[in-house]
Amino acid sequence: MKQHNNFCYSNNPILLLVDRPSKKGNLGTIIRSCDALNVEHIFYSGHSVDIYDPAVITASMGSFFKLPITFVSSNNEFETIVTDLKNKFKNLKVVATSLQTRNRLQDYNFTGPALLLIGNETDGLCKFYNEKADDFVKISMREGIDSLNIA
Repeated sequence: MKQHNNFCYSNNPILLLVDRPSKKGNLGTIIRSCDALNVEHIFYSGHSVDIYDPAVITASMGSFFKLPITFVSSNNEFETIVTDLKNKFKNLKVVATSLQTRNRLQDYNFTGPALLLIGNETDGLCKFYNEKADDFVKISMREGIDSLNIA
């Protein structure tokens, strides 16, 4: 299993937390997209697909081996991670995806440090993560289509 202990982030990292990912191919695609978009660390939480499943690793197209991926085992652990990050990056924004906002992901200013929270394909983010967000964005689709498929 991958072990990551010391993280050396840039001055303005983009980090990602995936809450309860439930589709193997989607999680692998998310990992690959994060690699392409220079996300520096992926966290995942809750009842999740196995990140070591061959379908996840195959869909990541090798990016699985390049990015730190860490399981967040509890709400307390998440709060500790966010506190540590906010101590290190004073202007860190915790940004959650939601269908209940007009703010579009593609319009959000990610020039400062950010932790993006994305939910699973069926239910979105759990209530706890929504309550911890500083800002909300939606992943825009064509008009009339709502989608939580963040891959």
